[in-house]
Amino acid sequence: MYINDLTPGVRAYIDSIDANGVDERRLREHGLDQGVEVELLHRAAFGADPIAVRVGNACIAMRRAQAASVRVRLTEFADAPKEAAE
Repeated sequence: MYINDLTPGVRAYIDSIDANGVDERRLREHGLDQGVEVELLHRAAFGADPIAVRVGNACIAMRRAQAASVRVRLTEFADAPKEAAE
């Protein structure tokens, strides 16, 4: 599963980044790294770019192609309401 496969509001942990050198470096500079929790916040209309992802306390906008290179696994509370997960 990749970040672009998530639905808005769902949290996941990053397993790996399968991007080329430049894109991988850019993603890591924005805080995306193995073990980091992310949450898909928003998708642009009609399947367009960008998507918005929460990484820690930051909101990162990224292209769907970049999101498709970040492999994730769902958190334990992925389907629970946010109040129950915290």
